Amino acid sequence: MKVLLIDPDVLEPLQIETPGGLEEWRRLIDCSLIDVASRRISGQYYDFIIDDEGLLKGRKVTALDSAGNPMLSGPLVICRYDGKGGEMSLTAADIQAITEKIVIVSDKRKPGEKWLAVSGIEY
Repeated sequence: MKVLLIDPDVLEPLQIETPGGLEEWRRLIDCSLIDVASRRISGQYYDFIIDDEGLLKGRKVTALDSAGNPMLSGPLVICRYDGKGGEMSLTAADIQAITEKIVIVSDKRKPGEKWLAVSGIEY
């Protein structure tokens, strides 16, 4: 399946072909405890596979709502929401819609530090 990996340390989204599954998600986002959060981008639902302990680990914020408020942190995998608890491959239109929402974030407390995030995320 085709997914997008948002790694805050790589300043562009990565399109990845993957078989998916728990172990693959853990490997891609480098964690042991994952969570799947369904959120909308431009009215379409997507599954965001994230490190459930991302905030506790102090990981960088990688998903922002439309007002710029933090929603999710750490590397994340985005795939298409199927409405039944499974993940589906992204379409070319999905990838376009998501990449249009990619922003570079910086921390005013740490000049020069920048990372990748997805903005405009809705519940």
